[in-house]
Amino acid sequence: MQGPSKTCPFQFWNAYGPTETCITSSVALVPPEDKHPNVGRPMGNTRYYVLDQHLQPVPAGVPGELCIAGAQVARGYLNRPDITSQRFILDPFDPAGKRRMYRTGDVCRWLRDGSMEYVGRSDFQVKIRGYRVELGEIEACITQFDGVQECVVKAFDVGVTKKLVAYVKPKPGQQPDPANVTKHCSDNLAAYMVPGAVVVMEEFPLTVNGKCDRAALKMPEMAAVLVAPIPEGRDRSSTEQKLCTLVASILGIQDVSPDQDMFELGLDSLQAAELASKIRCARHHIDEPRL
Repeated sequence: MQGPSKTCPFQFWNAYGPTETCITSSVALVPPEDKHPNVGRPMGNTRYYVLDQHLQPVPAGVPGELCIAGAQVARGYLNRPDITSQRFILDPFDPAGKRRMYRTGDVCRWLRDGSMEYVGRSDFQVKIRGYRVELGEIEACITQFDGVQECVVKAFDVGVTKKLVAYVKPKPGQQPDPANVTKHCSDNLAAYMVPGAVVVMEEFPLTVNGKCDRAALKMPEMAAVLVAPIPEGRDRSSTEQKLCTLVASILGIQDVSPDQDMFELGLDSLQAAELASKIRCARHHIDEPRL
């Protein structure tokens, strides 16, 4: 067990557990240098399952919904049979088929040492380019960037696609560069999880409960939040200029460079198909078909 250090004379313990499981169902000692919220291991008479959408266990390291079973699981919500049936379900791993478990809605993953790491909420799951994305995982990655105190990631519907926008609150006296934040995401996350824009805000809008009001976060003007600077140093050919104009118009931004990666700028597969159609029409000097 880790004791107090010279720099931190206290111990910090994370007591995790929803009200529906009698408040505390696991406890973890959090080291001062720990940047991830560790949930720890389940307490006695408590069972933790990390399951996928089909209620099947996921491998260690893979995020899934945390479900809690054991003696302390509540009976349900008073006079709310609809929500009770959604959250309190039969434990599929109980041989007798009689015990219940509680679906927390929290997304977690097992660590190699047998403890559990909190990732985010399943309420904040979105589908990007066919992949299921945990917004909390992106937020956790960005908060590790130097100068970022807090981060909120939101998905916006843009036509038939979704765009990820990261809103970051800087630490006092610091001003993180959006381009560097994007590069940090590119180095640590899958390409489809990298936000298409990073917006620096001094303060987040808050609800009456003091939490970030996600509904109040609006879609920014993409032209004002380019995810990467445009390289300078060479002139573009007429063909390059036409292609850059087409890509910029599809992405809704001011300009792009021939040297930039379109997918890092946020181009998805549907927009790539649209770009291919525009290129074919431009090459054959014909008008685009109107749907």
